[in-house]
Amino acid sequence: MRAYAVKFGEDPEVWGLAGLLHDFDWEIHPDLMGHPLKGAPLLRERGVPEDIVRSILSHGSAPGLPPRETKMDKALSAVDELTGLITACVLVRPSRSLHDLTPKSVRGKWKDKAFAAAINRAEN
Repeated sequence: MRAYAVKFGEDPEVWGLAGLLHDFDWEIHPDLMGHPLKGAPLLRERGVPEDIVRSILSHGSAPGLPPRETKMDKALSAVDELTGLITACVLVRPSRSLHDLTPKSVRGKWKDKAFAAAINRAEN
C-alpha cells in the first residue's frame, strides 16, 4: 500500500495504515457479512481517520458497504487480493517460506486460474 501511495502521489503513512488495519477484525468476525462492517466502530472509537475507515469498509463484499471510489479504496482491495495470492504461493512451497518465493513463481501461479481460484485477479 505504501508503494502505491508513492506511485499515486499520496501519503504512504495513511495508505500503509489502511493496509495494516484492513483485516484487523477478521478473527473477531470471520465471515464476509460481519467483516469489516462490525469492526468499523472499533476503528472509529480508537480515532482512526474516517478516510481510512471508509477504505477498509469498501474492501468488504457485504451488502451496504461503500463502493470503491478513491484510489486508496481500489488499491486496498487489489492489494488484499494480491497478498492472498502471494500467501497461497508460499503455502504450497516445500519451504513454506516467503524468503525463497520469486516474482516469476507468483506470475506463473497468477496465470493458473485453477490455483487459488477464490482470488479475484480482476479486482480494481
